[in-house]
Amino acid sequence: MQPLFLRTLNTQQDFYDAAALLESEALLPIENPDIAVGFFDGAKMVAVGHRRRELLLGICIAKAYRGQQLLGGLITELLKSAINAGYDQMFLFSKPENRQFERLGFSCVANSGQASMFEYGWPDIDSWLDGLQQKLPLNGKSLAALRIRTIDFCPALFSVIEQASSVCEQLILWAEGETDIGQFQQLEKACADLPNCQLIAPSAYVLSADFFPDYFCGRDNHALVQSQLAAAIFCERIVLGLNIKKVFVIEGKVGESMQEYQRALSSYSVPLQPISAKPQSVEVLHGKE
Repeated sequence: MQPLFLRTLNTQQDFYDAAALLESEALLPIENPDIAVGFFDGAKMVAVGHRRRELLLGICIAKAYRGQQLLGGLITELLKSAINAGYDQMFLFSKPENRQFERLGFSCVANSGQASMFEYGWPDIDSWLDGLQQKLPLNGKSLAALRIRTIDFCPALFSVIEQASSVCEQLILWAEGETDIGQFQQLEKACADLPNCQLIAPSAYVLSADFFPDYFCGRDNHALVQSQLAAAIFCERIVLGLNIKKVFVIEGKVGESMQEYQRALSSYSVPLQPISAKPQSVEVLHGKE
């Protein structure tokens, strides 16, 4: 029996085979990875893994080849590629029953009913929270939080921010989504006159729909699974880590992922305070999923 060998995928046939292997395990194909690697038994692909920026995804091993330490080989090769690309911290999402990543050096950030978030490297979530505590002008003030999507910024959304900041001692504004410097600076400028409002730049820990992969949960189920995991990270790690006393939620029409996220928050023992846009602000916070 010839030994299995590991190599980088580099042909169209390689990626067809990778998609077929994922499909055999009811997983979706991975689009536009920065790198993909696979184990081969002769010409047959028997395991595959992908990396896109700081995210490992699409890791799959054919059933007949499990228990042969192929997972460790895939992860090691993908982590090497990430380090060579300049990433110090990596993330991975999977179904909650897949706990084997912890044996490979990953730490679990949080679990929800259908997904888990793992991280590898530095800084981790605890050091990130420590950094925020040092940055926030607390001085014994009670913290409140409001999560927003930078893409939704408009007068209606700003009226929500104004109302929230007016009824709390210190408001932490969590920006969600891919970092768009222009949109973030616009939001930062708008909030500059609110002395008790601290805007936090987008982070993997404020889990956005565009960062969370759909390959294992399916596109139709993506918003629900992402939102439930985002709520778990926020309530179990961020709220507890920073001792947040109140969480504002936006009333009215919001995007699907925000709607699911706010619904998921209600299952935690976190004080929620609904807040809506002022009547004169007619813009709809619809969100583009």
